[in-house]
Amino acid sequence: MKNASLARFARFRIRRPNWHDHPSVRSADQLTLGERLADRREDQISSELARHDFETNLQAEQMIEQIRSLTIEIHATVVPAKANDR
Repeated sequence: MKNASLARFARFRIRRPNWHDHPSVRSADQLTLGERLADRREDQISSELARHDFETNLQAEQMIEQIRSLTIEIHATVVPAKANDR
């Protein structure tokens, strides 16, 4: 009886990962030359992307500020002229 009720809930059982099926994580001195180069390049690419993202955000903020100031200038020039026409 006990086994029958356990079998019914077997599909809800939390399965543990099969670590023995996956290659182990090795230290840097155990990696091959190609793996070390790939690791270093991955770090470089991540740094380059982060720098590019920062520079792009900075440029976008500067452009938005320029557009905002130009919009204020245009508004200040156009709105009083229309108000005086009334």
